Amino acid sequence: MPESAPKSAGHGYDYIVLDGQRLDLERHPTDFLVDAGSAIPSSPALTGSWMVARGLMRVRTASPGETDGLMEQARAHGFARHVYVNAKTGEEMLIGDRIVLELVEDDPARLSEISREFHLAHETRMGAAHILRLGPATGMNPLEAANRIADLPGVRSCHPEILVEQQYHAPQRPAPR
Repeated sequence: MPESAPKSAGHGYDYIVLDGQRLDLERHPTDFLVDAGSAIPSSPALTGSWMVARGLMRVRTASPGETDGLMEQARAHGFARHVYVNAKTGEEMLIGDRIVLELVEDDPARLSEISREFHLAHETRMGAAHILRLGPATGMNPLEAANRIADLPGVRSCHPEILVEQQYHAPQRPAPR
């Protein structure tokens, strides 16, 4: 089992461990994600928004100093979370609202205990991994929750869901004949 990664100096849990390798992350200076169904705050600081996955919008601010304030406003209507960037490669990472948890031993009692402690809903299994959804009562973002859970006894690995940004296009109408 890989050694637990210590908290990063920046924001505490701005890293992800994938396949035993720690990747330090930085928060994107101007972009964040919101639930597509929630109201996006109206502000001249917003320069754009677009769909990136089913039910998920990416929002861009004009300057880094405005991002956190607009995220707080968006949280009043739903969720908002950062877009992350791999500190070494610059590759963007979009984090979903689910985590992927693998226990050392398949122990339903341990899974239930972790789910209760972090207010997670069990959605499904993928092989030995459990897919758990964060809820409002979790009180932390998926990256922090996954890293805290990964440090618990009996946990083999835990990481947040990583999303692939989709390209959405308006439906094309057939050309008239």
